[in-house]
This record gives sequence, C-alpha cells and structure tokens, in this order.
Amino acid sequence: MSNTELKYLLIVPYRKFYYVFFFLFLFVVSCRKQNVDLTPLAIYNTGYAFRINDLFLQTDSIWFAVGGVRGEEGVILRTDDAAITWSKFNTEFPRSMYCVNFLNEQMGFAGGEYLQLWRTSDGGNSWNYYGLDQQVPFNEEDRPSIRDFEFSNDSCWFFCGGENLGEGVVYETRNTGANWNFIFRQNEFRSLVLLNEDRIAVGGHGLVLSKSDRIDNLSSADFVDDFMTGMTVIGDDHCIGVTYNGAILRASNSAMNWIVLEKGNAAFKARINWNDVDAFGDHIVAVGNEGVVAESTDSGVNWRYYEVVNSPELISVKVVKDFVLATTSDGRILRLF
Repeated sequence: MSNTELKYLLIVPYRKFYYVFFFLFLFVVSCRKQNVDLTPLAIYNTGYAFRINDLFLQTDSIWFAVGGVRGEEGVILRTDDAAITWSKFNTEFPRSMYCVNFLNEQMGFAGGEYLQLWRTSDGGNSWNYYGLDQQVPFNEEDRPSIRDFEFSNDSCWFFCGGENLGEGVVYETRNTGANWNFIFRQNEFRSLVLLNEDRIAVGGHGLVLSKSDRIDNLSSADFVDDFMTGMTVIGDDHCIGVTYNGAILRASNSAMNWIVLEKGNAAFKARINWNDVDAFGDHIVAVGNEGVVAESTDSGVNWRYYEVVNSPELISVKVVKDFVLATTSDGRILRLF
C-alpha cells in the first residue's frame, strides 16, 4: 500500500467524524433557546439602595414596597403618585421586611424577619406591630422570617415563612387574627398561593404542601430535590412554580402533581436562580438573579427569555393587566413590559 493510499484511509474517517460533529453542533445550537437583551420601559428609583423584596399595587397610583437589609434595617415604602415620590416607614425592629398584602383598601399586613408582622387599618398611612411572640417560642437561632401572606376571605388568612433552608412555618387564622393555628416543618417555606377559597399550596425547600381544610391536614406533593422560590395560580386549580435551580414547573390536581416545563439553563451561560413568578390571565413572567426574565403569553406552553440590560438581581415581579413590574436588589422598580 502506498503512502498516498494510507493517508487517504486515515483522513476519510476523520472527515466523516468532523461532518457528523459539525451538523450535530448546528442542530443543538438551532434548538437552543436564545435570550434577548431587554431594556426596561421605565425605571423607578425609591431613593433607597437596599433590596426591595415585594411590591403591592393598591391602585394605579398607590403602591407599597417592602425590603431592607437583613439583620439591620426593615422598611415599608409607599407612593401615592405611581413611584415618582416615596415615603418611608421604618419598622421598630431593624430587620428586613419580605412581603406585603392588603385584604381591602384599609387593612393590610407586612411581614419580615423573626415573625414580625406589621398591620395597617388606615390604608397604609400608619403601621402597628402585630406580635405573635406568645404563640411561638422565641429562638434567635431558627425563628423564621415571614415570606408570603394571603387572604382567603375576610376572616381566613394564611402566611408562611422559613429561615436558611431550615425550619419553616405555616400560620392560619379563621377569626380575623384573634387566634392563629400553626405548624412547623424542617423545610423552609418561601411561597403560598390560594388555589381556591378552601385550598392552599405552600412551597419551599424540597417540598410543596397542599391542603383541603386546615393546615394540620397538609399533604406532600410530588415536588422534591429543589427549592420552590415562587408560585402563582393560573386558570382553575393550576399553578406555575419556579425554583432556585432554574426550573419552571406546572402543577395540576390541586398542586399535588408537578411537571417540568422549562429547565431554563439552555438560554443562559450560567445557571438561572429564579426568585419569583406572577401571572395575569395567560401572561406569566418569572424573574431571577443577574437580570434574567422568562415570559409566556400562552399559560406556559411557550417561553421567551431575556436579560435586563445592566440589571442587578431581580427579586419580585408583578404582572398587572398590560404591564409588568420587577423589583431589584438595589432599590429600583423596573417596568419590564
């Protein structure tokens, strides 16, 4: 065999391997979800450089935001002119606030570290400490933060919380706060949704619980091995959830059964850490660290991915009719769409 023939025999298989690899690469790239740079339609500065953990829109112009510095400062912010100017209420204890929600135009709650609850009965003009110290033994090491608060009706309210991937708590009152029932779990809870007036779902570290009548009947769903950082309800008895490890999931059967819709990582160079998700009708938006955004306009069937230009972490999101707001780790509120 000549040198030329030997060289040909060696090169041909190599070329075939190269072509196969090249076409496989093109196929993978073509199937890969692409992220698009997103420039916010508007940027609202609260005037404070700390993390904004939650946002509540009472009207088109009256908004409430809560946040602060962990272990140092907790605040409740209010604007009466759609984020042009802000007033600040400092909580008595210098610890961060995590959630805010209103039952009606006058009464609302804000929750924070160490089971702090602050209550307003005048539409958020003033806030008073609403202590639960006598109901829960005080333990500085594992006393959970309040992460989410929901009203089922005028008299039945729920909130959940947790701390450092450790102990979690779910609270329930059925008599407008005169008495509270609670349970502890060795799992941090981060999100709570009302599936209907008689059922809630609570999500957190490696666990989703759902209930049909009282919190002591909470049942474990088939969600495991991840951290559910946010949930929102779409349609009848269906949920969308997002996780710390970058998954977007959908639940049926009263949040008992979960399927992965998107892993998300394919659209970004680094791992996504989702922080929150919200929906209005078929419109769903999730936000996370490093300015990442996922959007679906068909109830989660298809998704588009974005990265907000020059954005820090996106902490919470609100989808309201035809616009979407996201809070940041540096005191801003962005109108994404």
